[in-house]
Amino acid sequence: MLNMIEKKYSKDHTIIIGDWSIGKQLRHFISTPNLSLKRKLKERFKVYNIDEFRTSCISYKTKDHCKNLYLPDKKGEYRKIHSILTYQMENNRKGCINRDKNGCRNIQYVFDYYKKTGKRPMKYSREYKIERIDQPPNPYNEEKKEEGVKCSLMPMKKGAFTPLI
Repeated sequence: MLNMIEKKYSKDHTIIIGDWSIGKQLRHFISTPNLSLKRKLKERFKVYNIDEFRTSCISYKTKDHCKNLYLPDKKGEYRKIHSILTYQMENNRKGCINRDKNGCRNIQYVFDYYKKTGKRPMKYSREYKIERIDQPPNPYNEEKKEEGVKCSLMPMKKGAFTPLI
């Protein structure tokens, strides 16, 4: 596997891995090889861990909160399609995007932002509260919109893991 990655890309590429995992192993589900995969990859590549918080629900283009897509089934009842998000595009039309693709692009954005500023973008932090339509505006969000959240990021060393961004 490592040879294929190195052949297709190069040994100089950086690999960014999200931190999502199921808290405990669920019955009848195959386990995910997260830890062993990270250790194997860091033998040849620079590997970073990143906190995936809000990367799938914020549009990578507009940086606004996305909503789930609802479509009618055969009976006419509307059902949520969790894997597809809708968002308001710049030209005021509705756009659709796959949740995983959106998350990947946002993880890249968060990583690049951190490399430039040393901070995590505020909208992707746990301190930032997303305002909902049924809630009054929160003054905390207005004051802190452009600020970042301090965090540390280091390449993985043998036998150690990086702090999460």
